[in-house]
Amino acid sequence: MINKIHFFLFIFFFFNVCLESFGCGPAEFVIDQFAAKCKSISEGLKEVELGRKMDLPDIASRTSRLLNLWVDFFLDHGDTPPPVFKSVDGNKWKISTRFIGHELQSFLRNEKPSEEIESVLVTLDIISDPKKLVEIHAILATWSLAIDVKPDLGSSADGEWIKNTLVEPLCALGSKLGKFQGLCFRMESFIKSELEEWHQMISARASETAEIIDSRLKLIQTCIKKEFSDLRKILIW
Repeated sequence: MINKIHFFLFIFFFFNVCLESFGCGPAEFVIDQFAAKCKSISEGLKEVELGRKMDLPDIASRTSRLLNLWVDFFLDHGDTPPPVFKSVDGNKWKISTRFIGHELQSFLRNEKPSEEIESVLVTLDIISDPKKLVEIHAILATWSLAIDVKPDLGSSADGEWIKNTLVEPLCALGSKLGKFQGLCFRMESFIKSELEEWHQMISARASETAEIIDSRLKLIQTCIKKEFSDLRKILIW
């Protein structure tokens, strides 16, 4: 088992350097085949997870199968997004494929619990569906603009700001990613916690100084920007 994982790590980092000469051109690319590869990796990951939980005797073959699936995918698509993904920046695609590789590495070496590997399943799911990817990227693009707008506290637009920078974008993402319960729970919990902070800040305006209110507002903005940054990596934007 350990030898197979070490071989995978060698392959991953070797092709991290040498992959420029490989790839799939427009003439060879078939979206259904690409989607099937993504699905196979996701299923392979779940099979390894199940094998561990049930202590199945074929865990070594399950792990080997997953490694082979990922190496094949990485050779074909690790360096360059398929031509159908015109909106995806090449550097961000590289970051995402390497993110998947590192997450798989951590999972297979038992450095990461299985419940934390859902991010890989999310990424594989959206890149297997170009239409969903475009829709999710449109949500992120709108969100990125809203984040940089500073609210005019005390105006009637107070509620609009928190709705545009927190509630609407995360609810919209949740509607696209509803089958991933862990991610949706995380986003719902984040909305609730930041809304609570927002309402407490609004309520405190009458008793707190402007400097304290501004500091609390900046903290909310920082938290939202971090959540945005974390999600955009998973969602390849």
